[in-house]
Amino acid sequence: MGLPFYGHGVDSLPDFVNYRDIINLTKYTKKWDDEAKIPYMTNEEGKLILCYEDSTSIAIKCDYIIDKGLRGVMYWEYYCDDDNLTLIQAVYYGFYK
Repeated sequence: MGLPFYGHGVDSLPDFVNYRDIINLTKYTKKWDDEAKIPYMTNEEGKLILCYEDSTSIAIKCDYIIDKGLRGVMYWEYYCDDDNLTLIQAVYYGFYK
């Protein structure tokens, strides 16, 4: 399963937004899509502006991989993670908890 360390934006955001930049977006509202199991952000009108992965969605995906007996995960654009390596650690702890 692939895990991007960036988000996809629309409207005023670029199509590709690093996770390190996403965590600093303060003018948008963070929400959770319980069906897709991912966070997203909306603008003040409630319009979707960004979808992305976070440590919670990665943990859920790691559980899914283990439960289904899949062979593993890959992530790309690891440089998009924050300085604390939040997403890389989520992958690690998702498999070695």
